[in-house]
Amino acid sequence: MYAQGFVHVGTTDSTLVTLSYDPAAGLEVVSVLRNGVDGVRGMTEPAAIRAVGDFILVAGKGADSLVALQQRTDDTGAFTGELVFAQALRDDVGGSGGLDAVAALDVYETGGQSFVVAGSLGSGGAPGAVAVFSLDLAAPPPTHNQAEFS
Repeated sequence: MYAQGFVHVGTTDSTLVTLSYDPAAGLEVVSVLRNGVDGVRGMTEPAAIRAVGDFILVAGKGADSLVALQQRTDDTGAFTGELVFAQALRDDVGGSGGLDAVAALDVYETGGQSFVVAGSLGSGGAPGAVAVFSLDLAAPPPTHNQAEFS
């Protein structure tokens, strides 16, 4: 998937590789994110990838999830190609449904609102589904909270 000057490729080993392209130099690896490393979760078997605003959305077919990765920018506001884990929505967790073996993604805009549409294959006898999530790109960035117990 090509977005903002970068190519994003999902692999069968639950990795997302970001490449930049220069006609003189060719393709260059800019970023590699792996499920289960550096806080990235829900990206098992990436089946579909879409860009929307400052985010790259990944359908994690093997994890029954939809993952949002935020694109980092430099001092001028240009995208660097580096991605940071922002959020994961999992099937049947916190009111999110329809993500069982999610295999397709699209972004739909109407009347000034944006929606993410995810298509699921279903598995183990469970039927497939289409899940729709509203998108608020004007929301403040996520914050990190950590609790420690002794």
